[in-house]
Amino acid sequence: MIKKPSAGGPTGLICLKGGDLAAEISESGVRPRMVPIYKLFPEEFFQEKYVVSVQ
Repeated sequence: MIKKPSAGGPTGLICLKGGDLAAEISESGVRPRMVPIYKLFPEEFFQEKYVVSVQ
């Protein structure tokens, strides 16, 4: 783990997540930024997959 912020920008957590994330996000108390992977890879497998970032 990095203990100091990098000079390149803000630190945070970036994850690949799938499925219905509503309950998980609600329980976490944070407001993540979510990018649907389906926009990049329009295949059925990626319909409920997201890149999720939290700072």
